This record gives sequence, structure tokens and C-alpha cells, in this order.
Amino acid sequence: VDFSAKDELGAITCPVLVVHGTADQVIPFKMGPLIHQAIPGSRFLRLDGSDDGGGTQAPCRAVRIARADERSAQRSV
Repeated sequence: VDFSAKDELGAITCPVLVVHGTADQVIPFKMGPLIHQAIPGSRFLRLDGSDDGGGTQAPCRAVRIARADERSAQRSV
């Protein structure tokens, strides 16, 4: 399937956290920051050493980091 939504990313208006592992073998890591840059107001979470998320450790780690980031943002308001 040849599909691209890159032209639609700029229209996203809800909060977005882009999570990408540096060891992803399916989608090159360089794509994560590009997606983040294309979505206004998005945040980016780099998971060093994580692959495409097939295991359970990377998603749990991402949730812990995102929750800590959210608590930090709430304290700074």
C-alpha cells in the first residue's frame, strides 16, 4: 500500500505526542522528528534503543515519561 498523510499533518489541532524509538527497523528514526515538526504544537519523545514498539517495555516507558512530562508542565503553569 502506498499511502502518505504528510500533507494532512499540519491540520491536526488536538494535542499530539510523537513517540519514536531510535532502533526502529520499520520506520527510520529520522521520520519521527519530521512528523513532530509537521504537527503544530506537538511534542516529541525519543526512546533511545527502542525498536518499533513490538514489546511491552517501550510502550510502558513511553507512558511513564509522558506522565512525568505532563506533571512537570502542570507545575510550571
